Amino acid sequence: MNKAGKWGLYLVGGLLGLLVIIGVVGLFLPSHFSASASVDIHKSPQAVWDVLGNPERTKDWAGAEIQSVEFLQKTAPRRYKFTGTAGSAVYEEIVAEPARRLKTRVVESTMGMGGTWDVRIEPVGGGSRVSVAMQMDLANPWFRVLGSFIDPDEQERKTLLLLKNYVEAL
Repeated sequence: MNKAGKWGLYLVGGLLGLLVIIGVVGLFLPSHFSASASVDIHKSPQAVWDVLGNPERTKDWAGAEIQSVEFLQKTAPRRYKFTGTAGSAVYEEIVAEPARRLKTRVVESTMGMGGTWDVRIEPVGGGSRVSVAMQMDLANPWFRVLGSFIDPDEQERKTLLLLKNYVEAL
């Protein structure tokens, strides 16, 4: 084998070794984490609910991460499948109180994750305060490593700001 071939093998072996090390490290990281955030929206709780309570509108405000939404069950408990750039997940509504609260959980995922999102809408002044509490479980050890570099509270704030901008523009 020539010198270039040996270096190629070393490079491939090193990359595979790195992936194994990352996976092993991920096995020792916590699989469960939580996040919370809130935002004030200058629209009524009903206006917020009209967007938030309609999963089909999620792709309109949640950014490019959501590519499609498919209803799997339209009667309570509603189930819908979000497909996006990272994979797909089926959500089930645990609580749906129009203009007040939406709690969902992941019941199936191709992304090695599960969890619940509890979103509450409260009237504040002439608008609404939207608060989210998220509990997530990451089964995939590589996602645990990646997740250790992300602030989950900040990610929830960013999502709520996307919702705020969309609802206030209506």
